[in-house]
Amino acid sequence: HVYRIAPSPISRCGVRAMRLLKKGEMIGPIWVADREHLFKVHFTPWFGRGVNHCPEANTHLLLAMDRSVWLVASQDIAAGEEITGNYDVARANFPGLVQGADPSWTCPGRA
Repeated sequence: HVYRIAPSPISRCGVRAMRLLKKGEMIGPIWVADREHLFKVHFTPWFGRGVNHCPEANTHLLLAMDRSVWLVASQDIAAGEEITGNYDVARANFPGLVQGADPSWTCPGRA
């Protein structure tokens, strides 16, 4: 894996890069398409839920050709750096799949 679940200053537990992740690199699937039900997708356990919200996120979501949704590096992410996502941007791009962030959520000490 290119990430690990680890302690986080944002929300006690988060996802950290195990090595340098280059801008544009696909980090991992967040949702995978259900092969039996044409429009349903399933959340990948732990990985997606471990990505904490940050208004200045270092990742974004991308819809792949197979209808899976992947987390992609928006910038280079150093080994050991926390991998974050902006829940509000994700909600705007994937309504019904993502819940927006509580306005009080911040990301102090992300590194």
